[in-house]
Parts: sequence; C-alpha cells; structure tokens
Amino acid sequence: MLKHLSIKNYTLISSAEINFHSGFSVITGETGAGKSILIGALGMLLGKRADTQLIKQEEHKCIVEGIFTTEHHPTSFKQILEDNNIDDIDDNSCILRRELNINGKSRCFINDTPVNLNLLKEIGTLLIDIHSQHQNLLLGNPNFLKDTLDSYAQNMFLRKQYEMAYNSYIKLLNSYNQSIEEAKIQSQEYDFLKFQFQQLSDANLEDGEQENAENELNTLTHAEELKTQFYGASQILEGMDEQVGAISSLRQVEQKLQSVSAYNAITEDLLLRINNCRIELKDISEEIQSLNDAIVYDANRTKKIEERLNTIYSLQQKFRVQTIADLISEQEKLRVKIDKINNSSTNISELKIQTDNAYNKIYEIGKQLRKGRENAILEIETKLHDKLKELGLPNAKVKLELTETEHPGPTGIDEINFLFSSNLNLPMQSAIKIASGGEISRLMLAFKSILSEKLNLPTVIFDEIDTGVSGKMADKMAQVMQEIAKNGQVISITHLPQIAAIGVHHYKVEKIDNQTAVYSNIRELSHKERIEEIAHMLSGTTITQAATNNAIDLLNK
Repeated sequence: MLKHLSIKNYTLISSAEINFHSGFSVITGETGAGKSILIGALGMLLGKRADTQLIKQEEHKCIVEGIFTTEHHPTSFKQILEDNNIDDIDDNSCILRRELNINGKSRCFINDTPVNLNLLKEIGTLLIDIHSQHQNLLLGNPNFLKDTLDSYAQNMFLRKQYEMAYNSYIKLLNSYNQSIEEAKIQSQEYDFLKFQFQQLSDANLEDGEQENAENELNTLTHAEELKTQFYGASQILEGMDEQVGAISSLRQVEQKLQSVSAYNAITEDLLLRINNCRIELKDISEEIQSLNDAIVYDANRTKKIEERLNTIYSLQQKFRVQTIADLISEQEKLRVKIDKINNSSTNISELKIQTDNAYNKIYEIGKQLRKGRENAILEIETKLHDKLKELGLPNAKVKLELTETEHPGPTGIDEINFLFSSNLNLPMQSAIKIASGGEISRLMLAFKSILSEKLNLPTVIFDEIDTGVSGKMADKMAQVMQEIAKNGQVISITHLPQIAAIGVHHYKVEKIDNQTAVYSNIRELSHKERIEEIAHMLSGTTITQAATNNAIDLLNK
C-alpha cells in the first residue's frame, strides 16, 4: 500500500507531502490542475523515462519519494530485496526514491540503497498498478491480453523461462542464417582466395629479404664505380706510383718525433696518438681493399635479383602493402579465410543442430504456457460475464480466442484476440473495434477487478477509467472499485461526482496562479470541503443550494 508520497520540484509542484490511506480514495480537480502531473511523478518513481524538462523551472533537481507498506506482500518480494543486498525496514515498509538532476543524471534508491532502473521497475510493479487513460486501448493489444492471462494463471515464472529460451533461440537462428549467407558469399570467392594464397605461397617470401636484395642490386649496378673509388682510396692511403701514402707519411712523422722524445716528455703522448691513427688507417685500407676484392660484377646474378624484386614489387602493388612483412600477414589472413570456408559446412551443421534443439525447447515451454492460458481463459470469461452484469451489461458476450501461431513468437506459440458483443443478437467482434468508450472503460475495470481478486494487488490507481460513463453506470463502477479496495488500496482520479462521493478519503489537486508563480498543490479535503467540491462538480462554477444538497445526499449514501 502507498502510505506517503513526497514530490519536490516536479514540473508545477514545488513541494508536496501527501499521506494516503487503505481502502478507496478519490482525487479530483479541474482539467489542467495537475492530476496528470501526480500520475507522472508516480510513473517516474516506478521507473518510467525521466526528462530534465520535468524539473521545475529554475531548479536543479527534482525528487520523488514513496513509502509503501509491505506486510501483505509475498515472500518473493522480500527475497528480491535480499538477493540485491537491500536492507529491509523494521516496520514492514519499503521506500522508493528517484532523483533527477538538471544535467540529465538519474539516481534510484530502494531503502536508501542505490539501485539500477530495472530493479526499481521490478520492485515498483509489485507495489503499485497504475491504470492510465490510454490503457483502455490495450484491450486490442495481444501482448497486454497475454500478460493478463499469464498473471492470472501465475505463469510469469514460466513466461520468463520461455523468453530466455526464445532469446537464445533467436541468437542461434541469426548466427545460423548469417553463417549460411557468409558461406554463400565465401564460396563465390573461394577460387580467387586460393589463387591469391598460392601466389604468395609460391613466392616463398622471407622477412627482410627485400632490403638485402635491394642493397645487393645497388652494389652490382654500380660495381665499376665502386671498384674505381675503392681503389683510389686505397692508393691514397698506401701510396701510388712514387708518391708517399698517408700511412707512410704518418710513419715518417712518428720517426721524427721519436728522435726527439728524449728531450720533451710531451712527445710520448703525441707518439701514442700518431701510432693509433696509423693502425686505424691501416685497418681502413685493408677493409677498403677487401670490399674492392669482393665486388665482382655478375650479369646473371643481377638479372636474378631484379626478377626477384620485380616479383616482390608486383605482389606489394597487387595487395596494396609496403613490406614483405605485410605480404606475409596477408598470406596468413588468406589462409584463415580459406580454412574457415573449408570448415563452414561443419560449423553450419553444428549450428543447425543447436538451433533445432533451441526451437524444440521453446516449443515445449510454449505448450505449457498455452495450457495455463487455456485454463485461465475458462475462469476469466465466466468472471467477466458476471462482472459485466454488475456494470450494467447483462447481455454482454466475451471470448478470449487463443490460436496457435505458425512460428513461435517472443511471448509464446499462440496469439490472442478479445471478442466482444454487448447484445445477444449481434455477433462477437474485436472488442476494441466495436465497443463504445463507456463499454471499453467497464471492460477494463472488469479485467482489473478480476486480477485484483486473483493476485491481491496492493495498490491500484485508476486514472479516469470512468471516461465515457455517467449516471447509474458511474455508481456501478464506483461500487466495483470499492469492492476491489476491500482487499487493498484503490485510488481513483475522477471527474464524476458519483465516484468522488463514494471514496472514503478525498484529495483535491488545484492549480494556483498568482503574480509571482504558477504551481500545483494536492491536499486531503475535510468533510465540509468535500461537500463543496462535489457540489462544484455537480453544478459548475456557481454552486447552487440544490447542488450542495445533492452533494450531501451522495456522501450520505
């Protein structure tokens, strides 16, 4: 049961603190006063989408908090709290809180423990059921009808099992179909892939060989110039013709300094440095000579290297890469693709088996769901007939038509259609197509009444479910809501004085527009204020004595 609701900075509401009671309560107010704001705040608290535009102008954060009693909830409710490490409150209460910042960040709390939005939604559905105005149209929605059947048949655990199995099946089916499509595409390019792979394989590529080949070719191409220059450098170092070379000159310098070394100690250091230079130049000369001797121009070798490099360059251009390492990488990629194609038939066969097994699993669970739904239909149809008689439709005929689908769907292996006729001599058709607005409202109320009896819903909020109804029918709908409230809490937002008068507790939503601000407020009315409010609903702007007397009569029924 909803015990207390706190709203801060939500659209036109600056601050509202509302205490609610068990039994049947009503909420009234002028059109545009803010009743929809109240429903919106509750929806936000229960996990619906929150937008920063909901934050009251010039404020930075809005907060909605609800305190619920939980003493009559099933053990599964407390089990969910335990499973998510949420502390239980000693007085059998549960506190939900939702905060929305101007930056768009939303935070959710259960008993002051931060939780994600999905958990808030899950807990919220166990605490309160909000029937908004547009939900009357759900009578034509197969998913709503299935949810109703499964809730009534207590199939929800089985339904979750089915949905999990169905999601697994769809993933496998998508993988299977994708594998088949990929295999078709790959088979078309298989020969080309093999051709490319063979080209790279035949090339017998080795990492680093391109650089070595390019260096060798460059040497062979310039062999004559290299030998000439190497020879010239060697002669300069060693001497040519009758000229003294650099090494011999250093030796002469060394001899001269040696002759005077006894007279100057500094010459010892110079002699050492000159000797090192002479030895280094000798090594250089010998290395140059070795390089010169190693260069032997070979036309056949040059041609062979050119052919090898042309092969490498051609492959690099073809595969749009720069190095042999890249070509080797491309070869490996081709090998993987070819192996995948070769193994695809095996993979497809395995996926086919897995997909078929998944299909058989969901079909078996689907049959169990269908059986539960069929049993629930027999009970629901009987109770709907009885409830519609109470609501002024004694000749109404209803039928929940369950038909097996060709292929399993997300919610089962069957589809459901709600057929209705308000007269004995008229054939049944889709309820949403032929039922009037008032009939739709009564049909939906009948559904909610049956569900509340079966599921013991703690709190039900009706947002103008009485649309299209007046007079005696309003009285009958009020009585049904009052009956639902015997086992829990019913809060009805209404424009009808008949329904407003039957409520045990009466709240009014009003919009206040002064020179400084426009805001909405909600408060519980005293008995005297109730008389005035109901009289206002009866007569309009000007409250007559007759309307006041009528209001008193309605309240005293």
